[in-house]
Amino acid sequence: MTIATAERAAQDAAQAVIDLEERVRDGDTTVTATMLEKARKEASFAQLQIDAARRGVEKERQAEHAADVKAFMADYEEHMAGADLTDLRGAYADAVVSVAYLFTLLEDRRREQTAIMNRGQSLGLTVGKTPVPNDADRWREQFLNPATDFVALAVEEGQKGFASRNGQPAVHVLHTPERREEIGSLPRDDKHERGIEMRDRILNEAIAATEPA
Repeated sequence: MTIATAERAAQDAAQAVIDLEERVRDGDTTVTATMLEKARKEASFAQLQIDAARRGVEKERQAEHAADVKAFMADYEEHMAGADLTDLRGAYADAVVSVAYLFTLLEDRRREQTAIMNRGQSLGLTVGKTPVPNDADRWREQFLNPATDFVALAVEEGQKGFASRNGQPAVHVLHTPERREEIGSLPRDDKHERGIEMRDRILNEAIAATEPA
């Protein structure tokens, strides 16, 4: 029996008691004490059936919850038993080495860059930010801006396929011409989805290149 059905039955039983009591008050001698007592017992029993229905619903809820917990624990144990962080730890260690290598190369290049600028200035050749004015274009193509965090850009690019500047895909001096063209071709509308596709392709190509033929 559902709670709603039990409640309707209890309402009917309670109303039956009220109706009998009113008939007695109105002088109806056909209503006996036995009839009234029976109606009251039925109304009391109907209330118990409401409690029974509610308890039944609660028992079902508890049983469902217990089943869900049991299923979860089975999945949890399977997850924990099969947990192997070897690949993740290896990838993390490789990333640390790659970051260290990139950072070291950047620092070396920037030191050389600064030294060239200082020498150009001491010789009176430097104009603005170019040590050799008539070679400004080539200098700009290889200039590493000290304010640019290339490590952070590499992390972002590895996460979503491209790094952003002002919300748009950004290219920089460390990109190959092919990579610049690829990033520059990303459409504005679905650039994030295309970026993920591009990231996955680059990753798969890199993995394939390390596998034996």
